[in-house]
Amino acid sequence: MRVLLRQSKAANPPTTEIAAGSGIKATRTISARRELADGARLLREGNGTAFVVLRVKPTDPPAFKRNMDPSACRNRFRAALLGPS
Repeated sequence: MRVLLRQSKAANPPTTEIAAGSGIKATRTISARRELADGARLLREGNGTAFVVLRVKPTDPPAFKRNMDPSACRNRFRAALLGPS
């Protein structure tokens, strides 16, 4: 099976439209801080399934490099929790 990606808006409808087309009646897109309360209200007070998209602005990655070694992270956490051995 081949998947073709296109950049046109017709080929990439907003996810809220996809959710609405799937039968989810309560959908919302949040793109500004002032809209957060409205999205939270939709999720908390809605009587059924709700779909909320949070749009965030792309930013630079953090300046520090994250350690992705699980054993090293576990040992660092353990040392911080129990103190030096």
